[in-house]
Amino acid sequence: MRHLLISAIVAAGTQFAFVVPVHSQVTAAGIAGFQGTWTLDLERSGGTSPERRIVSADAESMRIETHRAEDARPPVLLYRFDGSDKLNAFGDNTATTRLRREGSDLVLETVYLVNEQAVTVDETWRLDENGREMIVDVMMRIEHGYHGVPPPFVKSPPNISKVTNVFRKEPN
Repeated sequence: MRHLLISAIVAAGTQFAFVVPVHSQVTAAGIAGFQGTWTLDLERSGGTSPERRIVSADAESMRIETHRAEDARPPVLLYRFDGSDKLNAFGDNTATTRLRREGSDLVLETVYLVNEQAVTVDETWRLDENGREMIVDVMMRIEHGYHGVPPPFVKSPPNISKVTNVFRKEPN
């Protein structure tokens, strides 16, 4: 009887380990709802200038083309579904991108250089219940040599900023 109980506990624990992965694989089919053309809703967002993103995918990666008035040419970044780093041309420099899924959310990490200093942008994308709005939580970290303890009135480190942007999907 004891052997049967131990076997049942081990079997249950093994099934649980396979059912609850920390991060699940990203696939083209899994990001279908994120594909399309998205326009930033300036009134509901932390963004300060108009932006349009065109999201598409092939069998291996997600492609994001970002249109902003200040860019002479829209930057295009690729994020590999397998979660590995992808080196992209980015203006006069490069950007390294990485993609993962956390539940139904997509998490995009982009690291690029500005004035020889690393800038890391982490975006968490999630869709509303209708798939017509994409909520993007953005955390930007600028590595430019802050040292010491921040004053007590500073709520977050001086090199980190957070904002939430809302994009609306354009009709097909």
